[in-house]
Amino acid sequence: MLAGGGVAAGALVTLVLMPRLRDGAAGDLIDRYRYLGSTPGAVVEHLVVAPQSWLGHLLSAPAGPALLLALAGAGLLPLLRPAALAACLPVLLLALVSADPYQSALRLQYGLPAVPLLIAAALAGWRSRPGRRLGRAVPALLVGGAAATWLVAAPLPWGPGPDRISLAGLERAAEVSRVLARIPSDAPVAATGSLLTHLAERTDVFELPGGVGVDWVAVDARAQLSAQSRAAGYDAVVASLPGRGYRRVADGGGVSVWRRAGG
Repeated sequence: MLAGGGVAAGALVTLVLMPRLRDGAAGDLIDRYRYLGSTPGAVVEHLVVAPQSWLGHLLSAPAGPALLLALAGAGLLPLLRPAALAACLPVLLLALVSADPYQSALRLQYGLPAVPLLIAAALAGWRSRPGRRLGRAVPALLVGGAAATWLVAAPLPWGPGPDRISLAGLERAAEVSRVLARIPSDAPVAATGSLLTHLAERTDVFELPGGVGVDWVAVDARAQLSAQSRAAGYDAVVASLPGRGYRRVADGGGVSVWRRAGG
């Protein structure tokens, strides 16, 4: 009942509510599964009639290693109760078969939905006949697996994880906040991705190079840009701001705020 309710709620949100909130604009969610089909129905059909495509994706990097890491985080105990492990697979597969490298690697937030199920499966494996035979080794497997994967993959500033946090730049926080305060709280704004969380409490916000044409633009000269942003023409758009009628109205901490003339 819980699984059925979750599937129904997810379908309602992604297939009905999100398209209506976007007012007909295309979303990027289907792009993550486009190798399986261009519509949700085609994706589901492809999963059934052509399993070799997604199985090959699942067994290769980054999805394959991510699945092994997820199981290792639960001490491999879900393997002792296959039925419980099977209950985890739909949630895991939703992320693992995605073409997005972060999602299929269960990085950032993408692995979180499966964590409660994996822990439940691990406890079920503990209570299984093979688990009882392992005796005192089971707690060591569970705690050791969790600790080992945390050390390997956690976003610790000094750790080896692929998403480790950088503490650089904290010294400019006050200066950047002062500069961004020049933008009215209700004004649409286009900004470098690194600044979006500081500007998101408004109706219209765009990530550069998109959104140029609104009255306000915020540029972070010290941001580490993704390859996608470079390929989309970020540098050219920022360089063209003066020619598009924008003038710099504030500068500090590596961030500049631009306002369109007459805006």
